[in-house]
Amino acid sequence: ELGILLIVFEIGVSMKVKFLRKEILSVGSILIIELIVVVLLSYLAGLIINLSWANTVILALIAINTSTVMSFKLMEETGINKKYPTEVRTLLGVATLEDLLAIISLAILPTLLATHEIIFYDLFKIILHITIIMIAMIGFGLIFIKQFIDKLYISSEELVLLIGLATVMVFSWLGVEIGLSDTLGAFIGGLIFAETKIGEEFIVKGKWMRDLFAFMFFSSIGLTFPVNINLELVMIGVLISIIIVFIKFIAFSFAFWSSGTTLENAISFGFYMITISEFSVIISARGVALGVIGNEMLVVS
Repeated sequence: ELGILLIVFEIGVSMKVKFLRKEILSVGSILIIELIVVVLLSYLAGLIINLSWANTVILALIAINTSTVMSFKLMEETGINKKYPTEVRTLLGVATLEDLLAIISLAILPTLLATHEIIFYDLFKIILHITIIMIAMIGFGLIFIKQFIDKLYISSEELVLLIGLATVMVFSWLGVEIGLSDTLGAFIGGLIFAETKIGEEFIVKGKWMRDLFAFMFFSSIGLTFPVNINLELVMIGVLISIIIVFIKFIAFSFAFWSSGTTLENAISFGFYMITISEFSVIISARGVALGVIGNEMLVVS
């Protein structure tokens, strides 16, 4: 659990809020179009290969989320980030919002999986409720918590790690207590922590701690991996994985092309966005823990 919370917290700390504030309309419109296409294609794929409602929802949530780190590394290695800096910033903005969408989906996952259809009115109420509480938490954090952390600031690695870890724990607990989720609470804590004097310092000095707990989390997933895997399950896993990558590529390329870029650029950058995020494992594991999906989708992720 702490591994997940630290991953989410670091996303909040490293999120470039100033950039998103400037580019929110263009980046947000790309994400909305991409999400609509992902949902439609996932629903169609679920009908064709006869997936349950819960598995179809998990499939869509896996397909929507890009691995921001992997995509950026690929763009760095090919030099495309220097050739098309504006487009790359837009892509990273979209990937950041995808992370936020994945974090929010963890909060509303029980509701999404409990029904056998999307009830948009109920979904709207849940998202509105989450948005209001998030704004209130961010406001409280910036007014009180930020000032408190800044006053504690001493250039000490141990203290930086201790304050960062304490912020994760406090905000994840607050998230649960006020009706969000621990992951969403940790993310909000990260957003607030990013505004403090030690936000950037924590990213550098806290990397080993984040990695350690992340390794423990993924190891625990490995320990729960079903051992009675047969060839049929492997083939199904490969098929669904190909479908997920195809859905991601089509959805993002179409959304990016709709924003006004050339079709060639849209297709080219679409290949960089098909690296699926580690959130696929987190979301699948949460679905298994809720008892609404089997281990098959965990094998896929």
